[in-house]
Amino acid sequence: MPRDEEFEFANDVRAAFAERPPRTAWALILATMLTLAGGIAWASVAVVEETTTGAGRVIPSQQLQVVQAAEGGIVRDILHKEGDMVGAGAVLMHIDDTSVVSRLGELQQRRYGLLAQTARLQAEAAEAETLEVDDDLVENAPDAVKAEREAPTSPRRSRSSSSSLPSASRS
Repeated sequence: MPRDEEFEFANDVRAAFAERPPRTAWALILATMLTLAGGIAWASVAVVEETTTGAGRVIPSQQLQVVQAAEGGIVRDILHKEGDMVGAGAVLMHIDDTSVVSRLGELQQRRYGLLAQTARLQAEAAEAETLEVDDDLVENAPDAVKAEREAPTSPRRSRSSSSSLPSASRS
């Protein structure tokens, strides 16, 4: 019976032993294992007498901070490049503040107008004849003070001053 037909009826273990690899393959595997074991043994015992140093840069991943302005605007000038070392409190860039200054002026004028209106209403409540305002208010918002001095008085005050009008009689 030929050998190939014999293996058709044999179990896997018997077939594996019958068709084992050649002895040279085992010798190659054994040589590789011995070389590897020898290298590991030498590395654990040998002393390296040469060292090398090099320059490098450490980039921390936890201390990077995102910087953003509290107020938005147009960047006028950037003073540092990415990667530059800066100290705490250092100015990083200049932002064009035209819109913020404009808004501040608007809010200050609104504040002065409201202060002038408050002074007029307090004078009306006290039934004062003239409107008394601070010199600072007159200096900073003369138009608002003028408008409040020229504002019509309250309806109650104008009724009491117009008592000379004839009253209507009922029929």
